[in-house]
Amino acid sequence: MGLLEMVVGQLGARSLVVLLVVGVKGTAPGLVQTPGLMFLAKTTTVPCTEEFPCTSGTSSRAPSECSVSLSGGHSQNWLLGSQELADVEDSDICDMSNIFPNLNISTATTSLDSLNSMLSIFELDGNCNVVLQGRIGQGFYGEVYKGTLEYIDGEDKEPRKVAVKKLKTTAKSSCLQDFEREINIMKALEHPNIVSILGVLREPEISLVMEFVPHGSLQSYLKINKERLEEPQLLKYALDIAEGMDYLGKKSIVHRDLAARNILVVDENQVKISDFGLAQVMGTNDYYILKTPNRELPIKWYAPESLRDGKFSVRSDVWSYGVTLCEMFNYGEEPNLMIPEEEMEAPQQQILLQALEKGARFPCPPKCSNAIYVRIIRPCWQAESHLRPPFCKLIEEVKDLLNN
Repeated sequence: MGLLEMVVGQLGARSLVVLLVVGVKGTAPGLVQTPGLMFLAKTTTVPCTEEFPCTSGTSSRAPSECSVSLSGGHSQNWLLGSQELADVEDSDICDMSNIFPNLNISTATTSLDSLNSMLSIFELDGNCNVVLQGRIGQGFYGEVYKGTLEYIDGEDKEPRKVAVKKLKTTAKSSCLQDFEREINIMKALEHPNIVSILGVLREPEISLVMEFVPHGSLQSYLKINKERLEEPQLLKYALDIAEGMDYLGKKSIVHRDLAARNILVVDENQVKISDFGLAQVMGTNDYYILKTPNRELPIKWYAPESLRDGKFSVRSDVWSYGVTLCEMFNYGEEPNLMIPEEEMEAPQQQILLQALEKGARFPCPPKCSNAIYVRIIRPCWQAESHLRPPFCKLIEEVKDLLNN
């Protein structure tokens, strides 16, 4: 594995990256540590060079292989014992500043763009077992199972419920690349309204291990509990979603699949955004262009520019947010446009785009107040994307409605 491929996890605002390459008795593990994770790199002894300078001494240790474990766990063959680590002196520590001259190592949030090309996937420690218990959902290329994360070898920890996403057996080989992109995006996120990733299993097949959110999708939750869910509670969900989406926008991530089915319910007071299978990191122009669709897309939630030009941005996610709120205040039922029968012969995407370009919009749900529809939902559907309110403005509007 190349040196640049070794690095690097990013966990939101806590993305201080500490790089230590240490050597004990010739060959020893190197550590690349971020809060919550421990990256382990095998090292080999090489002469001091301009590429691998030493702070002192006559040799340096260059990473040649790497794997990853959750911090707090250990790998017997790779991790230094506490006494060995205490014996390491400054002369054993390699100066990394010239090895990674373009990597921003600071307490500030590391740009996701700087990590986008690095395919390092972090793995759950060998002292963990994940036991699958049953399928709870599926998407285009993946299936999600409920499971239990169990610790072995005397780990004094209670088993933890988890959700495990793995590729379908029928998935195309190209889906693995999509899955790795989803993992790379999710591992850079840390927010109370976004589902968190715990790690990755490579055996017997690559699987993404996430926190388990007990009450399932918001879409199902709304249908089951529609008799007791009132407007203030739905507004609180709207606030959670907006705050999570605002965070994603600041990370230059466009979700592209925001819908009630992809919002998970923690409890009566909290929801979390999930399913980053369609998510993309936006370029310097703050948008992403879809060139060749390789799957069925959720076009009912898409803005006109996405349907017409394949253009996605934070403002197209704002459009999807409006549709999601329409679902929410309709208690999980998908909204529908009134389209003349004579126009129904064309492909569905063309029909929808033509209707939107003529000014058609989803109607106000029967149990949604006019204030919510006029102040929050409808502004999300401005034809010109720059006229749509940013998520920070939507947060203010929702808070104002909650407080009044």
